[in-house]
Amino acid sequence: MISYEVDGHVARLTIRRAEKHNALTAELVEQLLDHLERASADDDVKVSVLSAEGPTFCAGFDISAREAFDGPPDATRRSRVQAVAEKAEWMRRILTTRKPLVVAVQGPCIGIGMYLVLVADFAIATDGATFGLPLRPAIDDVLITLPDCCAVITGKTCCNPRNAPRTLTAITASKSASL
Repeated sequence: MISYEVDGHVARLTIRRAEKHNALTAELVEQLLDHLERASADDDVKVSVLSAEGPTFCAGFDISAREAFDGPPDATRRSRVQAVAEKAEWMRRILTTRKPLVVAVQGPCIGIGMYLVLVADFAIATDGATFGLPLRPAIDDVLITLPDCCAVITGKTCCNPRNAPRTLTAITASKSASL
């Protein structure tokens, strides 16, 4: 579940799935999008802040719901491309929200969690936060491009990039937004 509460001029959205390391499902992403649209429509809200319960910000997409993310195992290339396009649309909707989005990260931030950081207006991370984009063999042949809004500052690669995520000592993302 993703909770939504307004505190003054701040919409606070919290991923509340600590028992699954805040792994997201398609339903939770839609809930997040609905909350961001709700905040955009509220004239009293000036900024949205996304955080998570527990030691992990986001472990990526919930692999127990893999078919909801990738489609069936026998999916055609066309349907896999369509699945990727749907996920890109999720990120476009976040990127184009009318209110600034701040993402507060603690601990691991993997996969779709990393994309949330990249499309946010600002990201704040604890010293122990780590970021990674694991390889996706199911769609390696599909070209994926990130929006032109992302800047990564000071990075280092740990071990083999196939087996260890990219660990960033600092990260920021920005986009132009009308306040």
